Amino acid sequence: APARVMLLLLAALARAETVALPSATAWSPEGTAWRPADGAFAAAGNGDDTTFWRTPPLPLVPGRLYALAFRARGPGGARGTPVSGPVFRNRDLGALGTAWTEFRSVFVAPRAVGPANSWLRFGQWHLSGTAVFDGVALASAVPVYAERDGVELGAGERLSGTVYAFEAPLGGESLNHARPLASHACGFNSSRWVFGAGADVVYRHEVAGRRQTAAVVMVSVTYREGGTLLVEACTSGTAWTEIGRLAAVGRAACVIPRSWLPAAAVRVRLRALDAKALGTRSDPGAFQVGAYAYHAAILG
Repeated sequence: APARVMLLLLAALARAETVALPSATAWSPEGTAWRPADGAFAAAGNGDDTTFWRTPPLPLVPGRLYALAFRARGPGGARGTPVSGPVFRNRDLGALGTAWTEFRSVFVAPRAVGPANSWLRFGQWHLSGTAVFDGVALASAVPVYAERDGVELGAGERLSGTVYAFEAPLGGESLNHARPLASHACGFNSSRWVFGAGADVVYRHEVAGRRQTAAVVMVSVTYREGGTLLVEACTSGTAWTEIGRLAAVGRAACVIPRSWLPAAAVRVRLRALDAKALGTRSDPGAFQVGAYAYHAAILG
């Protein structure tokens, strides 16, 4: 019997469409991914390896939001972690005990989706023991944001008087999704953007048509093997202008030029410069961005 990759409609999602998931197939250099007797699927680790089950390529739509649900159990202990989700947006599950735990999260597909990056994987990274998964369900999702007096705000956004603040909710249920996210061609691992050659992330900041009179971008590189983070911005068209760069682990504050303001919307692009992808199926990237924030003064 095939692994039990279930096609469930998530009742909590408005206007959701299920995505047909074929049976998972094993990838394992050690031969340690298999189907247990109960019909779930599992991956065992020796504490220093990576193994996982994966689906064939799925018909994901570029830029679409998806909800992923499943349950998992592990061996307990603090070493290593079960891993889950699309290959471009991994979620580490941490130390799991032997009882089943339910998981649900969302993700945004990148601008370009094809056979090389449109599959899901469930397995383990440096786990001492076995991770088991079951009840996998995937559906397209429609975000529902807070709305008051014509102002719409999502997770990580705050409006207080004439001050707007956004702190990307990278470590929450939203993971790589946020209302200001315009598009991306970048990996994501649990709580941080993972940049390699050609990677970029674009945010668009607009508050119900109110004009911004001053703004600053704050970004943190939390891991680096090489390459440079280039921070660019624009208020119209595609004429990107560099406003900062970071070539080391650390934090940078990049000011939006006063001559561009006031403006109704400001776009910010984080882009990898001189970066190379580093190696394996659990590629850590050339560098990682673990925090992104945007603060602006607004009229009205």
